[in-house]
Amino acid sequence: MAVLLFIVLCVLIGAFILFRKRSRQIPGPIGKPLIGNVSDLNLKSLHIKLFEWNQQYGDIFQFSIFSKKFVVINSSDVLREAFLEEPNASIFAARPEMFFAKYFYLNSDLAFSSLDPTWNKRKKLVHQKLNAYGEGLLRLEKQINRNLTALMEEIQLIEGQSIDPASMIEDFIFNTVETLVLGRVYGKHTGFQGLMKKIDSLGNEVSNLGPDMIYNIFPFLRFFPFAHSKKLNELLKTKQEMISIVEQLSSENPEDNGMYQSLKKVLEEKDETDHCWFKDDNLWGIIINIFGGAYLTTRGTIMSMLHILAKRPDVQKSLQTEIDNVIGDVREPEIRDRQQCPLVEAFVLETLRYISHTPLAMHSTREATSIAGYHVEKNTPVLACFWSMHHSDTEWEDPFLFKPERFLEQDGSLKPASDPVRKSVLTLFILQVSIVWNRKT
Repeated sequence: MAVLLFIVLCVLIGAFILFRKRSRQIPGPIGKPLIGNVSDLNLKSLHIKLFEWNQQYGDIFQFSIFSKKFVVINSSDVLREAFLEEPNASIFAARPEMFFAKYFYLNSDLAFSSLDPTWNKRKKLVHQKLNAYGEGLLRLEKQINRNLTALMEEIQLIEGQSIDPASMIEDFIFNTVETLVLGRVYGKHTGFQGLMKKIDSLGNEVSNLGPDMIYNIFPFLRFFPFAHSKKLNELLKTKQEMISIVEQLSSENPEDNGMYQSLKKVLEEKDETDHCWFKDDNLWGIIINIFGGAYLTTRGTIMSMLHILAKRPDVQKSLQTEIDNVIGDVREPEIRDRQQCPLVEAFVLETLRYISHTPLAMHSTREATSIAGYHVEKNTPVLACFWSMHHSDTEWEDPFLFKPERFLEQDGSLKPASDPVRKSVLTLFILQVSIVWNRKT
């Protein structure tokens, strides 16, 4: 009898060890009772702390906030396993509920809302309306060149003087985006640009993933007089002011044909159940997505480029030489010139890697799965820390140095898109994932 009990005990222990090996616990910092790792985090610069933990816990780890677990991916290989390889590509396609998406966008936009069938219809609609290829891109190119000419003339008027380029860059971007969305440039006199700058500034703070995690767990905090709550209320007020101005400008200029006018016509369309599938909340969510995305990312990238070039006159000189040789000074630049300017392309890629102005992205799991040998439970928020991946010394040589040449072949040509170095620029990975999900739906 004793022998039988001993054998059963050995079998149970062996099974337990095997189970633990197959479902290893994800490593991570040990939190405090009840609050988890809240006190360890700088919520406004969450990606910096995640980068520090990456050095300690590796390519995948987890932390908790008030008993809610978050899994963090810090490796491009693990990221591709999660988002591009089935069955995980479908499992990780979900998005967790976000406070900002619910209370500002009313879960009706593209950038923050969940990936449901209606979301896919909206995204395909926007791609169609933007008409990113062919005639639409050509019109946008011409408008950008006109705005660039105006910018150059403004700069020439103050030649020899010290200037802060921020306001000029902002005006240039807004003139281009206004044309795309509203069909014409209105300038500063309507107050519209000022409202969009305010929405962009407040939205960038309120949508920050760090504070959003806390408010998503405790949404009633929006009723308390905290700084984050006040910013949300101010943002909602500014949104209504912006809607009023856009509707007024559109009614005064019915001949204009921008994204707003085009999307407004879709409000009248009905689906197979004879219901209007595209609503006002969807319209304004997408319009703010476009303005915010185009303004914030473009401004951040261009201002970063200017800062880098000011510190690296050698790079500035090399870029100027390439542009002079390919384009010269007798014609305007064209999009097709990119193919003949490998150094310019490499400079853009390295800027996107170096600044990582979208340092984090968050999705969640539709069901339980495993990744990199670790078990991940259903409905687990998963953070992709692009900042860690773009500054990993295992993926990049001298990750904190600005080196456009890392994207060039020995003969000076641009490395192909399939090259592992280019594939590691994860700003482009987001587009790749989007294409895969569109094909599935």
